[in-house]
Amino acid sequence: MENIVKIWKKHPISVVHISGHTDNTGENNEELSQKRANETANYLKKLGVPEGNINVSWFADTRKVAQNNTEKGKEKNRRVEIKIKF
Repeated sequence: MENIVKIWKKHPISVVHISGHTDNTGENNEELSQKRANETANYLKKLGVPEGNINVSWFADTRKVAQNNTEKGKEKNRRVEIKIKF
């Protein structure tokens, strides 16, 4: 995360896009993916990235990167993605 802040400081007009994701297990995936994304955003704010330069979204289990029929696949889907747009 500190590296993301370093990049942002070099390009302060950039926007940090954060998205939270889950596997398909459980009943509160929407809430969980939102919490993951918001916690990440809050940490970046504490490190100095202004709120106006952070975009947060969450997708629950709708954007999987692996199949959810194995534990390895589920692990890959439980994630937060961070992208910096210049």
